[in-house]
Amino acid sequence: MRNAIPLILTMFIVAGGCSFLDFFGYEDNAPLHVIQRPEGYPSVMFGAEIAPTFFRQGESSADLVAVSAGTGYPTLFYRLSINGKLADVEDPYNKYLSDNELEAESLGSGSSLVGLPSWENDGLYTGCVAIGEPMAGKVTIVCEQDKEIFEIESGATGIENLDDFGLEMAGIRPSQGDGWLLAVSSNTTITVFSSSSTPGIDRSETVFPLYDGSQAPPINEIAAGRLSDGTFFVAVSTSNVQENEPSRIHLFVQDGPDSTGMTQVACLNRSSVVGFGGIMVTGDLDGDGNDELMTSQAAGAPNREDLVEIWQIEDLVDAAPTCNSEEIVPVATVVPGEGPLKISCDSGSDCEFGLSLAVGDIATDDGGPELIVGAPGAKVDGAAGAGAVYIFRGVDLISDGTASPAGRIADSSPKKDYRFGGGVAVSPMAGRNELLVGATGKGRLIIAYCTGVGEDLEAGADVTTSAGGSVISTRCRPR
Repeated sequence: MRNAIPLILTMFIVAGGCSFLDFFGYEDNAPLHVIQRPEGYPSVMFGAEIAPTFFRQGESSADLVAVSAGTGYPTLFYRLSINGKLADVEDPYNKYLSDNELEAESLGSGSSLVGLPSWENDGLYTGCVAIGEPMAGKVTIVCEQDKEIFEIESGATGIENLDDFGLEMAGIRPSQGDGWLLAVSSNTTITVFSSSSTPGIDRSETVFPLYDGSQAPPINEIAAGRLSDGTFFVAVSTSNVQENEPSRIHLFVQDGPDSTGMTQVACLNRSSVVGFGGIMVTGDLDGDGNDELMTSQAAGAPNREDLVEIWQIEDLVDAAPTCNSEEIVPVATVVPGEGPLKISCDSGSDCEFGLSLAVGDIATDDGGPELIVGAPGAKVDGAAGAGAVYIFRGVDLISDGTASPAGRIADSSPKKDYRFGGGVAVSPMAGRNELLVGATGKGRLIIAYCTGVGEDLEAGADVTTSAGGSVISTRCRPR
């Protein structure tokens, strides 16, 4: 039985999307490729965690994605392209712990996933993914090159027997000639590891989020990024959601480009908001060299608001480090807005706007990256919980403080509780960046080809992508 079936994606994009019939030009429909949860996979939440990466060695190349359902479930790998040509994605080509369901559940494979295009361990390896296994207290790094596997145990933090080590992770892109970095949290700590030949030793100091000088409640989420001076930062949200405790975001900044130290320089408190910062992502929306921080409330938070807030790191540094300041305001606030599709995502409608976030350049207009926001609870054409994805131009958000969506995407045949948008990611794919969407209500991963915004192309035209500058045809689906 085939695990992938073609569908059509209904969307509103400035100047439309790829034609499903011939894949040339841009019209009202775009081609979809649906990867179904493999038979026997133990959860419909397949697609909740998505981590793209890429393999480059000599003349060989591949664009890859790792997918899981979250804590306790196997991680599966798919090839999206091979040697510059789009792959006809079917079954996973590589299974990590998925051949033994009990083993996978006991180790917590796939709790968090981070794509690391390169990693070193007595040699440079490419096409790697970090897999959090908090129940086993470790992070496993699986690399396409030579099918190498490396492990970072919780003891590598300098503290033994940490609870939930690997529950949350974030990748930090290279800067000034260094390698990829990987921020890993336990229940109470954060450590940044470098892609060096000794990842268990070459690390930052292990730090604890502080609240008024005392250790903060459990860590819920982390995100990490770069600043223009070459230093990295890590944002950490903490709270005890079960006790309806207000949440805080703690900001750690590297002490200097050559330092292994991190210091908590700010703490942002929202005394009335439970689950604040439960979902976070970073990205340089305006191209100034400083990543911004995007936040929304955690899933299931009481009185959850359907909005995403965007914070500039230099503004957060001005917040009181004692966690008592609520004066700092976001540089932009993103809400669903109105549009031509029959999508209900009004305030209070439980559309779960912001339950998944990603930043990536999926347009061909060289206008910088977009902010992609999943709303898996949205009602589409009367189907409750069918789900939708919203696309916002990053530079417009930063310059205006708010902006209407540049695109809205939903399945053309909406199904109740499909939860399209339960996970989102942007992946390189044969020279172009494409959108990946998890439909977590049915356990599916969807490749949405040609969903870039800002296109204004004649039929048969070629596109120069901003990802690597390569020129490719607008044919955006495997033949």
